[in-house]
Amino acid sequence: MKNLLFTCAVILLVSCSEDDDVNTQASDYGLALGNNWTYSYNSSLNSYQDRIDYVEVVDTTTFQGELYYVLRTTVTIDGVLDPRPNFDLYLRVDSDGKLVSPNNAVHAYQTGEPYYHFGYLTAQNQAVEYRRFLVNDDVTIVTPAGTFEESLQVNMNLWDLNSDEQFGEGVGQFFYHPQIGLLKEEVPFVSGGDFVYTKILESFNVN
Repeated sequence: MKNLLFTCAVILLVSCSEDDDVNTQASDYGLALGNNWTYSYNSSLNSYQDRIDYVEVVDTTTFQGELYYVLRTTVTIDGVLDPRPNFDLYLRVDSDGKLVSPNNAVHAYQTGEPYYHFGYLTAQNQAVEYRRFLVNDDVTIVTPAGTFEESLQVNMNLWDLNSDEQFGEGVGQFFYHPQIGLLKEEVPFVSGGDFVYTKILESFNVN
C-alpha cells in the first residue's frame, strides 16, 4: 500500500485575460458555461514528451437538488488527441464558499474546518482517508498564464485512522485562485519523493 498513488479529483477553473496580474472580487472559481483553461501536464510515469489538458465548462446538471457545472477535460499527447473518453468533473460553490463535488469532497476553501476528509481505503487492517487542508490563503503563484496574487494553497495527504497520524510521506499541493480556479497542482507518491505528476495553467478564457 506504500506504493499507492495519490488519486485526487482534479478541478479546473477559470480566468479573465492572459499574462496579467489578477485581483478581482467574486469568489466563484470561474464556474460559468463556456469558460476554459489549458494546462501542461508532466508525469514521472509516462514516456510522452508533451501532454496538454484542455478543460471547458460544457453543461450544468443537478444532483440531490443542487446545481453543478460540468467541466470536461480533453487530453492531447504529443500533438495527438487521446482516444480515451473525456473526463468530466462536477463542481459547485456551496453557501459557505467552498468548491465541492457531488461526493462532498471539498476541493478548495478560504475559511472553515481545519481539514476536510473524503474517500476511504482499507487494506491489511489499515483504514486510511484522504484529507485536504488549507495551508496558505495569501500566496502568489506565477504560471505561464500570468501571476496570481491572493491565491490559496490546499494540501492533501492520506491519514491513518488507527494511529491518527499521516500515512506515508507524500503531500499533494493544489493552488487555486478564488476567481480563477486551479492554477497548479503537484501530486506525489504516498512514499514521498518525486511527484507522480505536476500540472500548471498555460492559458485561460472567461466569457
